[in-house]
Amino acid sequence: MTGIGMLAKNLIEKEVGRLWTATVAKVVSVDYEKNLCSVTIKNTVGGNEVTLRDLPVMYPSTSAGTLMLAISEGDLVLVIFGKWNIREQIAGDGIDTVNEETIFSINNGIVIPGIFSQSEGVPYILQEKDIVLRHSSGAGIKLSGDGEIKIVAKKLDICDMSEGYEL
Repeated sequence: MTGIGMLAKNLIEKEVGRLWTATVAKVVSVDYEKNLCSVTIKNTVGGNEVTLRDLPVMYPSTSAGTLMLAISEGDLVLVIFGKWNIREQIAGDGIDTVNEETIFSINNGIVIPGIFSQSEGVPYILQEKDIVLRHSSGAGIKLSGDGEIKIVAKKLDICDMSEGYEL
């Protein structure tokens, strides 16, 4: 590639790279078995409504465990787009081969659940170092920064994992 060609490519990548980084979207359908969902972006693009289909849903996960939030039609989610295909990056443990033709593609999106609408108000006011898990039923767990634990539930079953219980 010539110097002018490389300069043009770099300028185009710089501009295109800003287009699709992250956006808020509304869930229109969910496939729980395949862990995919379709979403409509919360703003128009070029005057048109944009629906993205069959995006993978990703959850916070570390070696300590995974936090999974079941999403439903109408929920707000964060859609993150990558320069490279994020699905391929998370599929295996190795280094992925880059497909130069698909960089900056709108199809490289993944869905992160757990966005709330400010028009509905903040679901809970946290204090420093609080951790709150609140279910739509009203049940919840609060771990306070001072070491206090509060559990709110209609019924509370404590099961011994060594006896084979699962969620």
